Amino acid sequence: MNTHFLELRQRIIYCLFFILSIFFVLFYFSDIIYDIFAIPIKKQLPKNGNLIATQVTATFLVPLKLAINLSLILSMPYTILMHGIL
Repeated sequence: MNTHFLELRQRIIYCLFFILSIFFVLFYFSDIIYDIFAIPIKKQLPKNGNLIATQVTATFLVPLKLAINLSLILSMPYTILMHGIL
């Protein structure tokens, strides 16, 4: 019984390490990724319009949340295959 928990713990650690490694790479490039995702929104703005931050922490939290969500999405195939769901 104990070996099952050890294997589960090892797989969870591998998945978290994989998610964190993707997160750090994406967070480094989060400004570029944010600009790519903002292109459709910027096209809908008036000619000299631009996006503004409506909260004090938005300039930091929006790229952070974007990197977190993308790292979870990109790591899903590894996580699913690691746990043998498919």
